Amino acid sequence: MKGKLLLISLFCCFFLFSCVPERMTPMGGRVKGQATTNKFSDSESSSQNRDEYLHDDNAVATDKNASDNQAMLSELQRRCLEKQVTDYDGNRYHTVLVGNQCWLRENLRAIHGRDGRIANYYVPNGNPANVQTYGYLYEWRSAKSVCPKGWHLPTVEDWEKLEDQVVLLGMSCGDGLQKQVAKAMASEKGWQSSTNACAVGQNQQSNNASGFSVFPAGLYNYEHYNNFGYKANFWSAKEYDAAYAYSCGISYDNASVKKFLDTKASGFSVRCVQD
Repeated sequence: MKGKLLLISLFCCFFLFSCVPERMTPMGGRVKGQATTNKFSDSESSSQNRDEYLHDDNAVATDKNASDNQAMLSELQRRCLEKQVTDYDGNRYHTVLVGNQCWLRENLRAIHGRDGRIANYYVPNGNPANVQTYGYLYEWRSAKSVCPKGWHLPTVEDWEKLEDQVVLLGMSCGDGLQKQVAKAMASEKGWQSSTNACAVGQNQQSNNASGFSVFPAGLYNYEHYNNFGYKANFWSAKEYDAAYAYSCGISYDNASVKKFLDTKASGFSVRCVQD
C-alpha cells in the first residue's frame, strides 16, 4: 500500500512539473515566451535598416529634386528664349532669362496699347533714330497697357527680385554684400564715362553680365528731354497716388538700381516681364 502511495506521489509530482506553463520557466535571465523582447530588438534592427533605406530614398529624392529643378529651369529657358514676342504694332523683341524671371531684353517700341488705343509717348532725346535701340518714353498710364499679351509692366517687387537674381548668380560688383547690380544690367556702350568703382560708366566693356542690356534712354518731363546717355528710368506698376507712381533707375555714375517717386506725366522707358 505504501509502495502504491509512493508511486502515485511520484507520478503526481512528475505531472505537476511537466505542466508548468512555459512563461514561468526562466531561461538565461529572460522569460521564455516574452519573445516580444527579441522581436523588439529585431524591430530596432529593422527600424535602423528602414531608416537607412529611407535615407537612401531621400538621397534619391534629393537627386530627383535637383533633376526636377534643372528640368524646370530648362523649361523656363525654353518658354522664355524660344518664344517670339510681338507687340500690338508688330514689333518683335528678344528675351532674357535672369534666374527664374523672363524679361524682354529691349525697351518697348509700341505706339498702341494692347487694347489698340494710341499711347502717350515721347521719342528719346527728340531723335526718331534713337527709337530702335532705346525704345519710346511713356507716360505712366500708357506704360501700364503697352506690354504684349502674356507680359506685364513690372512691379517694384519684380525689379527687386531681378536684383536679387543678379546677386544670386554672382554678378554683383564689389564685395557682393550690397546690391551693386547696375553694371551687370547695363549695356556695354552708350553711357557717359565715370571713374567711380563699380559704376555703370566705369569700364563699360565689363557691363551686362546678365544680358539685360539697359541703354541710357534718359527721360522726358516738364516738356524737356533730360539725361540721354546718363540715365535710364523705368516705370513700375506701383502707384503712389493720383499724380505719382514709382520708378526704378540706373545712372552712369552709380552701382545700384535706385527707386524714385515721379509724376505720372513723365516719360520713362518700359520693360516687360512675363506673366
